[in-house]
Amino acid sequence: MEAETPSTLDTSAADVTIQEKDAEKPKAATSDDDVNPIFIRSAKELAERFESMKVFFKGKETEDTWNRRQQSVDIIRGMILTNVHVFYKKEFYGELKGGMLELTLWALSSLRTTLSSKASALYSELALVMAVSFDQALVGIVLPPLLNMAGQPRISSQRRRKVQPWTS
Repeated sequence: MEAETPSTLDTSAADVTIQEKDAEKPKAATSDDDVNPIFIRSAKELAERFESMKVFFKGKETEDTWNRRQQSVDIIRGMILTNVHVFYKKEFYGELKGGMLELTLWALSSLRTTLSSKASALYSELALVMAVSFDQALVGIVLPPLLNMAGQPRISSQRRRKVQPWTS
């Protein structure tokens, strides 16, 4: 029997093989509806992008800053979507460890539901794409504030409890 050469292979079988290989790779949980892909062309552009976003996370949360914080979280998620964390691994993780991760914790604890849910999705996606590297590199930064937040009820839920009468 003659061995099959690439030119005689059934393309549908090749497509299935490629899809199976891709299915094994972890993928970010972003959906095209939520996040636009962000393409970065150089390490310098990546650093400039992160620097420009840090400004929005400093200071009190206002109508303007919460919207810009939300956009910034979406930009980072868009970078994950386009594998910037793979192409510029050292720079991407350096920027996260250099303060951006701590700043996004403010977004996670925001009373604005959309902002906190997008920040939560960011952390989920980072943990998914980084896998063991997340544990080794970033869990020390993220875990203490997350545990602190887990022990404190949100202000809005406290207010709701005070307003609702106790019924038996």
